[in-house]
Amino acid sequence: MTENTIAVLDIEATNFRKKGGLIVEIWIAALDLKTWVIKNIIDTLIQEPGFDETHYTWEFGRVFKNSDLEPEMIYQAPTLEHKREEIQECLDNSYWVTAFNTAFDFPLMEDRGFTIHNKLPCLMHKASKPMKIWLKEKAKKKRAIASFQQAWNYYLNTPYVEKHRGADDAYHETILLRKLIELGLYSIDQ
Repeated sequence: MTENTIAVLDIEATNFRKKGGLIVEIWIAALDLKTWVIKNIIDTLIQEPGFDETHYTWEFGRVFKNSDLEPEMIYQAPTLEHKREEIQECLDNSYWVTAFNTAFDFPLMEDRGFTIHNKLPCLMHKASKPMKIWLKEKAKKKRAIASFQQAWNYYLNTPYVEKHRGADDAYHETILLRKLIELGLYSIDQ
């Protein structure tokens, strides 16, 4: 890839908290800044060691409760070690990398030994900053960070409901990135 490409990483995991959660899906899309074309470069389910019924119960099962992902799909998925080289090669070849929630996605990958080069700012924070007043009115409290669904509704105002699946989420996160760049709210020069 060239310096005119931004990769958008999306991870689905069994828990929002780093501790105890396992990665179950990794998706990486590439946005070509010259053509605006979005290309899927990694789309894989993952079975990490220790995945069992405790990872799809109430405490850890967020991704299974909020999506069409089934535990059986993870039991049949390749291991992270099996996909490690392919994923790292994709990250190495991506000139720039971001995510909707870099504070979640980047540490999970790095905790598992992946290296992410040329990190860009978090899409969630860049999208949220101009939305502060709108978010406070909607939430009737001091919430200043937008969910992906709120950011999509605010900036794109087209029908879409987040599916909490790596491929779908990252594709739409890349569309949001493209919109933020068009509006001058996101730049690789930041």
